[in-house]
Amino acid sequence: MKRFLFVLILGLPMLCFSQSNFKEGYIVKNNQDTLKGYINFKELNLNPVSLEFRSSKSAQTQMFDLESCSAFGIDREEVYRRFTVNVSQSSTHTEGLSLVEDTTSLRKKVFLKVLVLGKNVNLFTYEDEIKRRFYLLENGQNEPYELIKNVYLDSRKANTIVNDKRYIQQLWSASQRYDVNNVRGVGRFKSLDYNAGDLAKIVALINEETIVKFKDKKDLRFFIGTGLSISKAAYKENSEVPKVSTDGKSSLMPFLTIGADLFANSVMKKIVFRAEMSFFISKYDISANTPLPSKTFVSNTFNQYSVALSPQLIYSFYKSPEFQAFAGAGLRFSISKYSNSVSGRVSYPLPIKYTENEARLDPFNFSLPFKAGVILKNRFEISAGYVLPSVVGNSASFHLTTQRITAGVNYLFDKK
Repeated sequence: MKRFLFVLILGLPMLCFSQSNFKEGYIVKNNQDTLKGYINFKELNLNPVSLEFRSSKSAQTQMFDLESCSAFGIDREEVYRRFTVNVSQSSTHTEGLSLVEDTTSLRKKVFLKVLVLGKNVNLFTYEDEIKRRFYLLENGQNEPYELIKNVYLDSRKANTIVNDKRYIQQLWSASQRYDVNNVRGVGRFKSLDYNAGDLAKIVALINEETIVKFKDKKDLRFFIGTGLSISKAAYKENSEVPKVSTDGKSSLMPFLTIGADLFANSVMKKIVFRAEMSFFISKYDISANTPLPSKTFVSNTFNQYSVALSPQLIYSFYKSPEFQAFAGAGLRFSISKYSNSVSGRVSYPLPIKYTENEARLDPFNFSLPFKAGVILKNRFEISAGYVLPSVVGNSASFHLTTQRITAGVNYLFDKK
């Protein structure tokens, strides 16, 4: 089991780059002919410049780019339209800020991702290696214009960052052109942040809509689950102690888990950032003998009650509508409480020396969990996991370590 999980995790980078993922979609050619079929949709944050298309899953792959494709849509979720627009070149990263406002732009042909379509204005987004930008297209116009946000250093106070929120004035002007008079909406303009959610709400006001629907949200999925945990303790000797023979009993106990998944892409749902909280109970019974001539016998028994928080990165390397296989890894931070802790060390021959309760158990510990499994019908997750050995306490001569293998089932509160 351990070897399988490690091989699977190590193979993830290769799988990420090699696997095709053709999703149902359509292509609009320059002559406005629409081709229905399948698009190889890669889970990237940057707007695409080209795409692979098949008329059927077994058909030959065709390439389309900015010169041959005017629009495309994927799985009835994401839509891109081609425009020639001005693309600002100023950086928003702190390390790349200039002492004066950078207003340079390039004239480029790009695929803009559709966020909101409305009766008055439409909202798009475009992201490249420099930053993410938002564009507004007013009905009756042929070209979207960028909603400008510039960040730079004050030339008089080099440590002061200036945020030029020109996009607020641009949106306010657009609302006035469409004679939008919404007193409650005035406050939204003043506190407007440069993100998809806030901008979509303002666009809804301009379109005189009460419900905001846009296709850029990073979907959250919650889950709850249970399973069985096999844990075992061992001694890790200090450098001055001879090699020992460890005898530890395995502890088989149930556990509970709850958490949330954040998708890097709400359509693909292949890369998942997971936050998981688990509740474990473990019972340990361990002993060790040192070889002659030291003749020392060490033993520890204790119960451990743990709450563990695990941020993880999970990748689905195979995905179909009814089945997907995944693997992942992360970090685990545990807070533990102990009971029935009895430890001792006996040294002989005569005189026999016995030391009781010398082990010090740590309430905080850190470990590395690995996991692999399958998801059935986007509802049931079945997985196996392995947690690398971590130190939970110390005795006079040894470190106490624990390791864990898990098998669990989660129920996913997924929309699809």
